[in-house]
Amino acid sequence: MFRFNKKLVVGLLIFGFFYSTTMYTVGVGSEIKEKAPPTVVAQPAPTSEIAVDPNGELQTPFEQERAKQHVGDVMLPDQPRESQTRDNYVSHCSTTYAHTEHYTIYDIFRRDNQLIIVSPQNSGNFNGISCHFVQSAKTNPISNLGVRGDPNLVAMFGCEIPSSELSEEGDWAVNFYFVDKQGAQIGQEYTICPLPFDEDDHYVSICTAFKDEDLYFRDWIEYHLMVGIEHFYLYDNNSTDKYWAELLPYIEAGIVTYIPFPYEKPQIHILNHCLWKYGKHNTWLEFTDIDEFIFPQNNDKTILPVLDKYRADDNVGSLVILPHNFGTSGHKLRPPGNVIDNYWMRGPIPTPSRTKLIVKTSHCTGLSVHYATQCRGTSAKLEVTELMFNHYFTKSEQDWEVRCRKGTVNGWFVVEPPYLPANPTHEQIEDRSIIEKFSADLKERMEKTMHSVEPIPRHVV
Repeated sequence: MFRFNKKLVVGLLIFGFFYSTTMYTVGVGSEIKEKAPPTVVAQPAPTSEIAVDPNGELQTPFEQERAKQHVGDVMLPDQPRESQTRDNYVSHCSTTYAHTEHYTIYDIFRRDNQLIIVSPQNSGNFNGISCHFVQSAKTNPISNLGVRGDPNLVAMFGCEIPSSELSEEGDWAVNFYFVDKQGAQIGQEYTICPLPFDEDDHYVSICTAFKDEDLYFRDWIEYHLMVGIEHFYLYDNNSTDKYWAELLPYIEAGIVTYIPFPYEKPQIHILNHCLWKYGKHNTWLEFTDIDEFIFPQNNDKTILPVLDKYRADDNVGSLVILPHNFGTSGHKLRPPGNVIDNYWMRGPIPTPSRTKLIVKTSHCTGLSVHYATQCRGTSAKLEVTELMFNHYFTKSEQDWEVRCRKGTVNGWFVVEPPYLPANPTHEQIEDRSIIEKFSADLKERMEKTMHSVEPIPRHVV
């Protein structure tokens, strides 16, 4: 008798997903000029050079450098300096997770003259519930903002703030609570403050979620600063590694905004939360992951010429970027050094089903992972000769096993041993173009910023 094998089904589904990321190629191959025919080249011998701490755990880049230079443990999370713990960077009046029989809330924040309420998809729709403002004693209704994700509505609601509670200076807090149809209070009273940090305007920033990425923060952040990114909104989805030690210098320099977001399968909510909460402080927002490196083409050393080109075109609301997927390049263990230096074998053509976005914040109100759902104007699909990104999805076999064991932000790909092999179609073309263009500059930059991370000036157009 046939017996249902859950592990086999999960494994086949995962393999099918990875296979599809390179085999779905309709209408794209003609745009690509490859350096070499799609043949498999000889792989380097596996390396055993990997930095570990006295307990046998992988060392983060900052730890490795401190060990080399005998700097000490001044930024480790178990020995924080005063006023440098994680909680100091989360506002005392930010909304934490709240759940009642009527509603569940991820966050509440102020945007102009509205309170924006972010709730889990498919949660209660706040029918019959209103906002009661303490100072003015006024009650205003809650409306669904109609933010569309992938493909359903993301539960985001708005509640207008009474004009008597608005300050011309903008430095004010709002106290309110929810009431039912009879005017009875539901749940706690909330204090909603202005953004809890000095939020300067930026030309282009990145929004992304992370989970246990401490080994990769530093070269990913430094690389993207080098190619024109000014700020990073990083959403922490239940990390348990040494992420705080790696992020703290960038938080102190005003380069990173840290947002705890410990909810299940949150990616669509994170994209739209970032767009609505931080979009007004940015001309462009890029939505890519920590294993993805945006790659300027031609003679451009930054992405700014491309953004400048489309900024003035009011008919364009977002830019769609194609990826090249990179494999292990023969590494069984995680090699030392930067990601862009260690992986140079990729699939033969870009993957049109795995695109990412850079959106014009003045034009967009709703996003999915791979496409804009609600943007005024068109989505400009960029040629790979103009701008693209390298997707280092697998990295080494060791990294791949860790990824399979822990899963991603959305809880995907969690499987039990034996783990599926990395996708062999990502090992067909040798491509060192990003290494040749940026490796030397990135190494120099990382050496200079080891002990001092400086704020980034805004791009002026």
